[in-house]
Formats: sequence, structure tokens, C-alpha cells
Amino acid sequence: MKLVSKLKSIVIIEKPIISLLKFKNEYQNFLKKIYKKNNKILVCYPYLYFSKTIKKIFNQKEKIKKIDFEFQSGGNKKFKQICIDLMPHALSFFHNFLIKNFLKSKFNNCRILIKKNIYKNEFKIRNILIRIILRENFREKTSLKITVNNFSISRKTKIVNGEFINYIRNYKTNKIRRIKNPMSELYNDLFLNLDNKKYYNINRKITLDIMKKNYFLLSLTS
Repeated sequence: MKLVSKLKSIVIIEKPIISLLKFKNEYQNFLKKIYKKNNKILVCYPYLYFSKTIKKIFNQKEKIKKIDFEFQSGGNKKFKQICIDLMPHALSFFHNFLIKNFLKSKFNNCRILIKKNIYKNEFKIRNILIRIILRENFREKTSLKITVNNFSISRKTKIVNGEFINYIRNYKTNKIRRIKNPMSELYNDLFLNLDNKKYYNINRKITLDIMKKNYFLLSLTS
């Protein structure tokens, strides 16, 4: 917090902004102090932008009954730390993809499984079954698979001529489609809103809502 308070410029922070295991039920007070010291803080949520792309591809006329979000990174977090590290990806994705006020909605019938390298969470929200599977395996390549009803896609990345390429693969047709780089979209959005207070306030509110939901999920386990 001392470092943030001394900076007068924009502060860009990789999620999560703080550790819920360290601050526990004091996390909200600590966050308020951070934002009071600097009102130009941006926590990176590239999956806010990725979800908009997937939403355009999915058949909007079909009623959503279930969604699986399976994410793996090459990180080294274990047990509950996996939830703190990777859950913001899932929650920010659903924030834009699913129902309005998703982050403020009640999660019903929650079931959680935690092992050394995996965190699984299942719950219902307005009759939609959501399953989140998060894995961290050191040096494994990052991967993502999303299944909406019976429609599955995977997100892939590769570097071509020094350019970081993002694309998705349809599991049924095996067709590959290039998409915009979510991180590039995030920074393009930032450059358009460098002095826009509303932009930072929206990010702050999303951050607080994500932290609340993540803290709730962590509280369900001993």
C-alpha cells in the first residue's frame, strides 16, 4: 500500500489485487485504504473482453442450462491459493457473458472440491448449472475450455512472427477462428480512458464484487 500511495500515475495491477488468505475478513478495509490513496488503479481482467467475443459466437436464442469453465495455468499455486489466483478469470468472464448482476447474485447449492493442483466449484444461479474447474501445474501450457450446453470451444494462443495470436477451436467442427487479443483490448480501452474517473470506478466496483464472491467461496471450505 505504501508503494501505491506514493504513485501519482496510473497503477496497473495483475489480479488478484491482494491475498484473501492473508487479509481474510479485513480485505475490504484494506482495499478501501488502497483506493483512498490512489483513485487511478486498474486491476487487469482480460476475460471481461474475451467473454464478449464468446457471447457473439454462442447461439443467443438457445436457453442456457449449464456452463463449464475449465482453466489451467502453468503456475505453482496449491489448494486454496488456486482459487485466489485463477477464480477472478472465471468470475470476470461470467460477469459479461451471463445474466445481469451475476456478481451480486446468490450462488445456490455450492459444491467444492480442493486438491493439491485442482480447485472445483459447482453451483446454480437462476436454474443455470455452473461448473468451474481450475488447475495449476508448473510449466504446463495455459489452456481454457468453455462448454455452454453442448457447445464447446477451447482458447489457444501462439506466437507468429513475434505477434501473440489468440484463436478459438470449435470442438464439434474442429474449425479454428482467430479472435482479438483480450489483453490488447484491455490496454486499448485504458488508453481511451486515461483520465476518465468513471472507467476506474467501474473497475474498482468489479474488483470489490469479485473479491466478495471469491471470499464467499473460500469461506465454504475449512
